[in-house]
Amino acid sequence: MKKDDQQYLPLGDLVLPRVDSNQEMIDEVINHFDFLRVQTAMQALGWSYFGEPEAPSIETLQAKARDLLEAAIEEKEEGFELQSGGFRASWYPDDSILLTFVVVSGHASMRDAVRLPEPTVAR
Repeated sequence: MKKDDQQYLPLGDLVLPRVDSNQEMIDEVINHFDFLRVQTAMQALGWSYFGEPEAPSIETLQAKARDLLEAAIEEKEEGFELQSGGFRASWYPDDSILLTFVVVSGHASMRDAVRLPEPTVAR
């Protein structure tokens, strides 16, 4: 397995079409993302942000996600992806953004984004 082919467990993906402004688009993601589930996973794993004694608050998680989404949108490079604090924020040329919480290692990184396959529903 190559270094960039890390296995991950997405705990909440949200892709939304572009709305009137970048800020509205970010607000939609923040309002619909399951930050409680992220916090619960971090607590279960004993994860915290550097220098903090426990898992971050919902407000801290939302602020981290917002910062990453803003940076990803600002770059607007094709398939741009930014990852930090367990979150992965991606911007795609069709003016959509993706926010995912990924259970991997505890370092920040930047790499080319890979479009995830469309989800399927088992019946």
